[in-house]
Amino acid sequence: MTTEADTRALHAALLRLGEALAWPEERLYAVVPSVSSWSPAQHVQHALIALRRIFAAVKELRAGTGEAIEASGRVTLPGRALLLGGWIPRGKADAPDFAVPDAVPSRAGMSDTHAGACERYAELAPVAATLRSVPGVITHPILKGMSASQWWRFARIHTEHHLAIMDDVDRHRVVTDPLADPVDPIGEVP
Repeated sequence: MTTEADTRALHAALLRLGEALAWPEERLYAVVPSVSSWSPAQHVQHALIALRRIFAAVKELRAGTGEAIEASGRVTLPGRALLLGGWIPRGKADAPDFAVPDAVPSRAGMSDTHAGACERYAELAPVAATLRSVPGVITHPILKGMSASQWWRFARIHTEHHLAIMDDVDRHRVVTDPLADPVDPIGEVP
């Protein structure tokens, strides 16, 4: 996938995160342990926390300032596979402590964080095509030294990963009152 395609896909992912914030309580906070121990709300909050950190890393690398920047470094072999394949296997890594979501994330707090992520995206999207030429790396806790363009791609891959889990949770949740459920697969009752 090209940087331009990553940028378009990341835009779509941010829109989907925002749409999820409008889900009814029973849908947003549903937990399906056979799919994930987190609710869709927790996946939204985690993705937004990650995006805040990722966008900060990209901005820092572009500015060439910051203590986290290293002159050189490499992504791990599994990290390169993840970036090339565009896919994160489920259940293979734990979220770093700073990115573990609240047990019941606040809708208002997530909305504020989402607005901030959209603002940072809007600042960075117009320059995304130039990220390959930005020198330096910032270390990811698992994937290690990532360049600005790699962080940008990772933002898309990571967010899509959590959106896919949210979709699975939503698809497998138990509906206690199908007539009151806005995602009733049967459709409207006459």
